[in-house]
Amino acid sequence: MRRSVARGEFVLHYQPQVDIATGRIRSAEALIRWRHADLGLVQPGDFLGAAEQTGLIHPIGEWVLGEVVRQIQEWRAKGLPRIHVAINVSPQEFRRPDLAAAMAGILGDAGLGPDAL
Repeated sequence: MRRSVARGEFVLHYQPQVDIATGRIRSAEALIRWRHADLGLVQPGDFLGAAEQTGLIHPIGEWVLGEVVRQIQEWRAKGLPRIHVAINVSPQEFRRPDLAAAMAGILGDAGLGPDAL
């Protein structure tokens, strides 16, 4: 899995949250998958536990946030309606004393406020 982080083998899928009354997308949830060369698309329940135990959850979490921010910027550049994107944060990541500052930095560098998430 360590090499997979370096190789960029993870991918995000976005699950829309739709307002039933209007049919408009209100928000989305970013869902990670591992594009494994031999196993195909691996579900998070099959690898996140190991990522937490090995400490790889931190670079994976940073990648997720950076990728979500990049996607939000792309959607906005295309003129799509602004939506919030939810990301799942591991309990291991919440133990990082710099988590809030790291997230604020990534969002700030992209010109996004915390309301984007």
